Amino acid sequence: MARDHYIQAALLGRWGRPSSDPARKRHVRVRMKTSATSSETSAESIGAQSNLYPASLEQLWQVYENHLPSVAADLERGRTPSNGGEQYLLMHAAALKPRKPSFLDDLNDNQADLGLPPLGQQDLPLERVMSFLRTLPYAETWRWRVLHAPADEHFMINDRGLCEFSDRGWPGRGVFFPLGPGVGILGFLHDDKLHRRVFRPLDFSDHITLNRGHANVLNRFSWQEAGEFIVARYDEQARIEALSDDQEVDYDLTGPYRFRRFGWFGD
Repeated sequence: MARDHYIQAALLGRWGRPSSDPARKRHVRVRMKTSATSSETSAESIGAQSNLYPASLEQLWQVYENHLPSVAADLERGRTPSNGGEQYLLMHAAALKPRKPSFLDDLNDNQADLGLPPLGQQDLPLERVMSFLRTLPYAETWRWRVLHAPADEHFMINDRGLCEFSDRGWPGRGVFFPLGPGVGILGFLHDDKLHRRVFRPLDFSDHITLNRGHANVLNRFSWQEAGEFIVARYDEQARIEALSDDQEVDYDLTGPYRFRRFGWFGD
């Protein structure tokens, strides 16, 4: 049986133990939501289910998957994406929710809210594609910020590939997409009345290093929103096992960003 990954194994491999193996085969530290302990396993052994997508959908995901790890590595080096890198980041962000194994449940919750009949497995491939295509233009209206983890802290990534959170005084919610232990992208809605910077679509040039403790704040959000598991760097057993829904995090009270005294979505 084919095992289809709903979160890219090569991306998870960026949290892996350094080796000459392909990224998908590198060993990461994983903790299931139902467990207080963690284990080390290969990136390709998690985040997958048998026969989740038809072959045509796998080909669609591969359009950006083949490029995403190198784009993430460039961002971590402080570079601005080029050669279509912005589009690959956008495709990754738009695909995560429709790729979920539980996507049919999400669809039918929405169908029920609208008073419409439930959808079935036969509808799922097309609905995944339609959701992906609807999200792409919406995500083009977001502002993007490249976040770098502070010294001695690293980002973690859950099985959803993202975490959502609000910022006091700002409309809507932001979405953080970890792309490696040292880097991730934050997307949020631009507001002409609140933001001072000129809005530019697909602009990933705003690189900011987080203040002390704020990567751990995002990791706590990721843990709380995880469906089945969360992944940390291969050597961070103590940190991943310290996560809890009511975890106290010690962080710099001056704000999330180094040298910039404003909130998560401000400028």
